[in-house]
Amino acid sequence: IKMNIIRSNYLKDTTARQIVQRTMSIIQYSVNVMDEHGIIIASGEPSRVHQRHEGAVLALTENRIVEIDSATASQLKGVKPGINLPISFQEQLIGVLGISGEPSEVRAYAELVKMAAELIIEQMSLLEQKQWDKRYREELVNQLILQDIHSTSLNSMASYLGVNLQQPRVVMIIELHQPDSEVLRSLIDYFEYSVRDHLVTFTHFNELVVLKPITLKQASWDPQQELAELQRFKGQIESAGFLRMIVGGYF
Repeated sequence: IKMNIIRSNYLKDTTARQIVQRTMSIIQYSVNVMDEHGIIIASGEPSRVHQRHEGAVLALTENRIVEIDSATASQLKGVKPGINLPISFQEQLIGVLGISGEPSEVRAYAELVKMAAELIIEQMSLLEQKQWDKRYREELVNQLILQDIHSTSLNSMASYLGVNLQQPRVVMIIELHQPDSEVLRSLIDYFEYSVRDHLVTFTHFNELVVLKPITLKQASWDPQQELAELQRFKGQIESAGFLRMIVGGYF
């Protein structure tokens, strides 16, 4: 599985549309978002989408705020009066935010709207990274169960996720009656956020596999010491249609 996630396009169309919708709910002016090539990818005026914006191209080329008044706009292609601000993420220039209107009128909003746009981009990027990490954690469990634990990809994945493969763990299989999507989501959230260092995946629709960290004493594991915690798990998941829990030895 490929570990080096290359995402050069942080400013996706869906993110750009969110920026337009959120900012235009606050200010009365039309907002445009241009990509790293100066092409409008979201706009308060949908007919302008996919047009090349010369003001944005200049803002990107010179990495500066470009103000365009009515007189200048009439001489440029696909341009209306407004302010165009380069937007960055992780020290990369990724696009341009444009606010339509006479510069003297919209200048007061410019930096505030730019800050809001960059916060939305950061939020969307974090959500995407969280989804990738979740997929990798599930893939790690599958490889630990099914494949050679000394494989290169496994070690790379564990290193990427910060998982210690030397940590002794027991395998728990939790079977459920007839769970729905909300039940499955709440169970995943419980094991990922409420308990530490547990690795979890689904092998079947109603079967949850959990690799649970344990503590050894004098190089041995006493299952009796784990009973209280297992009972706590059972209490947490009984409302989710719990059928039975199977616990293996430690590895």
